[in-house]
Amino acid sequence: MDGCMISRFCFLACLAVSVIVACPSAGAAGTTGVIADTGFEQGGAPGASDLKVSVEGARTGKSCLVGEVTGPDRAARVSYRFPGKAGHKLEISFWVRSDKGSRCVVWVVVGKERARLTALWKSPNTWTQVRTSFEQENDAGGTIEIVAPSSYGDAPPGKAWIDDLKIVAVPIPGWKPGVRSARRAPRSRPSSPWVMQ
Repeated sequence: MDGCMISRFCFLACLAVSVIVACPSAGAAGTTGVIADTGFEQGGAPGASDLKVSVEGARTGKSCLVGEVTGPDRAARVSYRFPGKAGHKLEISFWVRSDKGSRCVVWVVVGKERARLTALWKSPNTWTQVRTSFEQENDAGGTIEIVAPSSYGDAPPGKAWIDDLKIVAVPIPGWKPGVRSARRAPRSRPSSPWVMQ
């Protein structure tokens, strides 16, 4: 085997080894799937949104989302699709505030089912962090909907701002197929509280 053939063989062998070593890390246990991680600094709202990017009133950086409803029984929302992956939990967090105490609700939609994950019935005028989660028991994907502001029910119309939004999918430790979780959804009842900081 001449020098050129040896060099080519060594190059291909090294390439094969690098592929074998690199590929497993992409799907290794404990990895996180980022669905959204944004402060809305790129000039556009990812996902489907009734809210607009604003350069006024941001919590961090220079931009945030802002929406407004001017009458009763109206709402604005931003939606994010998530892939189905059994044994994973969606962790959802963002910051919200409103000028007149309008409502903010987080929904999960899977197929024809829609369930409320959590709600803030009267959003304060100071930035409030919300955290909630949703455990996936099968491979059916769906949509996370963040509704703000909302004037449904007895909530007043007004403006709402959203900033520093993050939705990630993380493996559920010790999860086994067929073992139903107490936090499964969709269901009609709220599943987790808002955390104010």
